[in-house]
Amino acid sequence: MVGPPGTTDPARPRTPVTSPHARPSQEAVLRGSPVVPALATAALLLPLLGATPSAAAPTEAPPAPDRLQRAFATAAAEYHVPQSVLLGVSYLQSRWDAHGGAPSVTGGYGPLHLTDARTALAGASHHGGGSEDPRGDDA
Repeated sequence: MVGPPGTTDPARPRTPVTSPHARPSQEAVLRGSPVVPALATAALLLPLLGATPSAAAPTEAPPAPDRLQRAFATAAAEYHVPQSVLLGVSYLQSRWDAHGGAPSVTGGYGPLHLTDARTALAGASHHGGGSEDPRGDDA
């Protein structure tokens, strides 16, 4: 039953009137926004800013990591190879952070697992005979 204007039928549920210009609630806006995760991350990282060491006076020689990084950058520019490729290959070859400057168990040193070829070949018996075919075939 429809009554006079301004009255509602108690049996009929009331639907909210929405306008095309209605604003969504602040909670609805923040729920799908990247603002909340960004603020949470900033809040978690803020205490760490005070824990960073202050800038020290510059030394005459840059620290070893800086020199190594510059060496990779120079090689990348000189040979037109991306620096990330050089760093990735050298790390895969040597795992340079695990040896602390000492040779690996196979005698390699540092980035790219460099070895002394003369020393390695002199100790190998199959290269010292002189009668071996260097190609490894019978021809």
